[in-house]
This record gives sequence, C-alpha cells and structure tokens, in this order.
Amino acid sequence: MKRWIVVALLGIVAVSCGSDDAQTPVVLDVSDSGSAITLAVGQTFEVQLESNPTTGYGWVVAQQPEGVAVQSSDYQAPDTSLVGAGGVEVFVFEATAAGSGTLRLDYVRSFDDPPVPADTVEYDLTIND
Repeated sequence: MKRWIVVALLGIVAVSCGSDDAQTPVVLDVSDSGSAITLAVGQTFEVQLESNPTTGYGWVVAQQPEGVAVQSSDYQAPDTSLVGAGGVEVFVFEATAAGSGTLRLDYVRSFDDPPVPADTVEYDLTIND
C-alpha cells in the first residue's frame, strides 16, 4: 500500500514540474533587436525598453504582425529621486495566432510632424500552434 502512495506522489510531482511553453514569459530588450524569436500560440511576451519621457520621447508600436496583440503598456519610473532620470517602458504582447512577421517599436517624440525615430528595435517573430 505504501509503495502505491509513493508512486502516485512521484507521478504528481513529475507532472507539476513539466514546462508549459505557452505559460513561460519571454522578456525582450534592446539587445534582442534583430533576433528571431519563436513563440507558441497563447504565449505572452514582454518588451522592456529604456525610456525618458522628460525628453519628450516614448516608444510606440510602429509595426505589428498579425497574430500578435498588445495586452498592455506601462512606464516604470526609476527608483531614484534624481530629476529627469529615465525609466523603462514595458509592453506586454500575446501571440494569438500562428504565423510570422516583424514587430517594430520606434522611439519618437509624438509632437514631431512627422515623427522621426531616434531609435528603433525589431524582432522577427515566428508563432507556432
């Protein structure tokens, strides 16, 4: 009887330790620009980019492949009392359908007409079922 309980518990532990790629968050930053990224449908991923809104600049999604949806975007202020210090903009995306394409974000001043990017990052995405 005890052997059966031990075997059952080991089976439960083995199942709970398995990985689920659709639940594993992927975090990208400027160093990943130009990289090929493979995701699964349903998987979320973040793009974290340094930003300083006191300069008038901010990151915008300039190109987004089909099958990728923006879930949220947020600015995280730095943990300092220095005036004018930059923080990080965090974009959360979800891979919603299989396919491939380029995700591009531009660092622009929204009041420029036309906006000219001071910086650009691109990620080549492949989303698998």
